[in-house]
Amino acid sequence: MARTRKTWRHQGSLLGRSGVLSGAEERKKATLTTALTGANNDLKFTAQKSGTGGNSIRIAYINPGGTVARSLSVSGNDITVNLAVSAGVIAASETATSIRNSINQHATAGQMVEAELAASNDGTGVVTAMALTNLTGGTGPTTFT
Repeated sequence: MARTRKTWRHQGSLLGRSGVLSGAEERKKATLTTALTGANNDLKFTAQKSGTGGNSIRIAYINPGGTVARSLSVSGNDITVNLAVSAGVIAASETATSIRNSINQHATAGQMVEAELAASNDGTGVVTAMALTNLTGGTGPTTFT
């Protein structure tokens, strides 16, 4: 009796018995988990699209000095949060939860990344300034859905 090897087709790719796509790279979304000084003030950012394109997204929290309200801007792949400050001191309102909400609700930033509280963080801590920092770990071709 002759042995036959079972194969399956999935979205035009040939799958072997293991079900793993041969020659295809796994798609993963790029992420960034902050590690700010202080407690309960870290966020995890995840690119909305999988692939290496997410690795070019950068996020910064800026202390602009003076006395200003929070503002958020997007330029190219950079998301910049200008923190609310009073006399150069970051306001108590600048918690991880409030920054998460601002980013997720922003028309452009919210389409680039999803912000969530980092593990073991309740979001009540005030964030600190953070230089532009890249998301990392995105693999495979970028998906556009």
